[in-house]
Amino acid sequence: MKERLIIDGEEFTLVRAQRSLCAVYSSRDKYLRIGPASRIQKDLEVHRTMEQLQFPVATISAEGTIDDDRYFVEESLGETFRVRFENEFKSTGKIADRTFDEFVTITERYVDAQTKAVMSADRGAFARGVHLPTIQEELPEYAERIQVRFDQALRTIEQFPFVFSHGDFNPSNISARGVLDLEDAISAPLGFDVTCALVTIDWFPESGGYEYEAPWRFSDAQRTRYIFGFDARLKASGHAGFAAAFDDFSYCRALWMAARMHKFPKTQKWRYEKLIREYL
Repeated sequence: MKERLIIDGEEFTLVRAQRSLCAVYSSRDKYLRIGPASRIQKDLEVHRTMEQLQFPVATISAEGTIDDDRYFVEESLGETFRVRFENEFKSTGKIADRTFDEFVTITERYVDAQTKAVMSADRGAFARGVHLPTIQEELPEYAERIQVRFDQALRTIEQFPFVFSHGDFNPSNISARGVLDLEDAISAPLGFDVTCALVTIDWFPESGGYEYEAPWRFSDAQRTRYIFGFDARLKASGHAGFAAAFDDFSYCRALWMAARMHKFPKTQKWRYEKLIREYL
């Protein structure tokens, strides 16, 4: 994979490779996504769908092909909340309430768009989207218990409409101006993404030489405000209570976070133990 690419006279530098075999490059104020034509076409279709549904996503400024690869260029949405949270926690030991307010505001915009993006309920696709079959293969001795707990969770959360979902909605993929990295988009019950944004950080240990460790935490007050704020917001728009379903949504995110961690054995073991201890 090349370290630098030039598109329409502008130089882009490699940021990272993605699970989808695509790569992300950056310039001063733009991002380039490039990879197999079928994969990039799918990403473009997801992006355009989200634009049409008025989700806060980046504007695409160019698209094309290079050799056998396809690409598109999108505007930068600025610093992600993961970076902002980490910097604030490092300097002050907490996330500033003003920054948290911005995080809640963009999440509200995103959820408001979701309420207008109702899709057909596909329980099997949602199960695959949260990696239920994968984690059952990885933990075969717990496979039946994992399934039973998932069935219990689904009975609660499917009272919410299935909507267009980012699939990995967390502070790494959210900025004050919108959301990015749409490669995991799925159909999911309304409330799943809201939960992911809050609980993803819970799946990173504090310390101990793990491959991944938590660089920041939400305060208890921020978590409570978030959960009951979205509970009121969803109820006001005619949907079921989010707070009562929060643990079941959290379990679905737990499956996603515990699966596919074989390249990081220490963190994988920690996440397996957390999943078993807290949910099974």
